[in-house]
Amino acid sequence: MKTKITITTCLIISMVTGVYAQSIGPSTINASGGSKVISGNTYEFSIGEMALVNTASGSNIIVTNGVLQPVASTTRVKDVNYLSDNLKVYPNPSDNVLNIQPDFETGGQLTYHLYDALGRVMLTGEFNLASGKEKQTISLSQLAASSYVLHLNLNKKGITYNASFNVQKIN
Repeated sequence: MKTKITITTCLIISMVTGVYAQSIGPSTINASGGSKVISGNTYEFSIGEMALVNTASGSNIIVTNGVLQPVASTTRVKDVNYLSDNLKVYPNPSDNVLNIQPDFETGGQLTYHLYDALGRVMLTGEFNLASGKEKQTISLSQLAASSYVLHLNLNKKGITYNASFNVQKIN
């Protein structure tokens, strides 16, 4: 009877107070590690890691994969309104000549396509902007009076910016 009371008392105490124990989660401890840039590629390594999965070797490098996680990289988002904010297209409406006045801090390659209402390309061309501030002109004299869409692309330092403008040609 004394044994039953002792067991019952122990069970009640353990239910009331809770039971705690040690737990081992998935973890790996490295003795050392680092990173190195080789031919423009960054390689990270660890020494003393216990979770060995695979080893690959090349002519001058041996790579063993494990639990290293990549460094979070940032994605550069280009300024969506950069082109339309930094150039002027005038006069609009125009009778013969359309002026494009850029105001960029550096040069780049500016290409244009002029589309009619049916989506056909009526004019196309490109300008090499050395300083980024050179005024450019497009002759509209051979076009009929109508509404057009001027689509501009600026390629600057490997990034392409786009903008479109509605242009009215009058006689």
